[in-house]
Amino acid sequence: RISADLEIIALRLQYRYHDKIEKILEVADFSRATFFRTKKLFKQTGDIVLRKPVKTGRPPSVLTQDAHFLVSLARLSPCLFLDEYQDRLERFRELPLRIRTDWGRKF
Repeated sequence: RISADLEIIALRLQYRYHDKIEKILEVADFSRATFFRTKKLFKQTGDIVLRKPVKTGRPPSVLTQDAHFLVSLARLSPCLFLDEYQDRLERFRELPLRIRTDWGRKF
């Protein structure tokens, strides 16, 4: 693995001093593909090291749009039962969600 510092130096040599790529590759001693992969990663993320996302785990099953749909549904017809909300989520949003209630759970 090439050190992150060396990759940063190689990118700086090209951006600041406009050195030729061949000269940079010779000094840094890594391949052309590695240089361009590093450059692409830097353009996409602003960093040369792939970091783990801060938010890990299972992605949420209800998106913001789905939550807004539920809120608007509750405002239009507040007397619906939970199973009717589930049915409408499946029918109109194609989201097979099970709304769970924990009435017996102690907080």
